[in-house]
Amino acid sequence: RPDKTDPQAIQKYRQKNPEKGKSWLRMKKTIIFDLGGVLVEDGVYPMQLNLSEKFNLDYGEVKKFSIAGFRQMFVGKMSEREFWKKFDYKFGLNNGTAALSKELHDYYKINNNTKNLIMRLKKNGYKVGFLSNSTKEIAGYLEKKYGFIDMFDFGVFSHKVRTRKPH
Repeated sequence: RPDKTDPQAIQKYRQKNPEKGKSWLRMKKTIIFDLGGVLVEDGVYPMQLNLSEKFNLDYGEVKKFSIAGFRQMFVGKMSEREFWKKFDYKFGLNNGTAALSKELHDYYKINNNTKNLIMRLKKNGYKVGFLSNSTKEIAGYLEKKYGFIDMFDFGVFSHKVRTRKPH
């Protein structure tokens, strides 16, 4: 069999083995989606901008601090509550972790075009999965609000496997 990531090798294989090539390709009916920025609008970047403006903070500092914290949260090394406590302390906000967490969650919205595409793919016999760099809290919030996990046949959250997917 050819390398599944090499289109030229697949084409050559199909030309030399027309029957095997068709059945081999027919068996590969799985599509994997990223959640953030694909099924769900990512809330991290708008949150960084809004908090910078709202509390008159340096955007570069907010972004730098957030990226470092989210990398830890994505692999389950820090809870969202711990992150917001550190954020609150670093920037002297005294705003409370629940308010900051809610503000972040409110930025996450489902993309109905992607949702409809996933439903059409499933209807046409495709297995559909997801990979997501996500915190436990954001994943729970999104599932409670949108019930998206049942749309997929399988999925992997970074905080559960304690590793991030590369960008």
